[in-house]
Amino acid sequence: MKELFHKEAESNLQSKERDCLKCGERFPSEWAGDRVCGRCKGSIAWRTG
Repeated sequence: MKELFHKEAESNLQSKERDCLKCGERFPSEWAGDRVCGRCKGSIAWRTG
């Protein structure tokens, strides 16, 4: 069971295609926490918080 959890956690750290949480477009995510695409991160709204 512990090995299965480790493999799942490891797969979440890998880069893969994800849906942007802001616009919904698919983009190549670098890691599991990367959930907003570069276009949206470059917007004025994103940069000003």
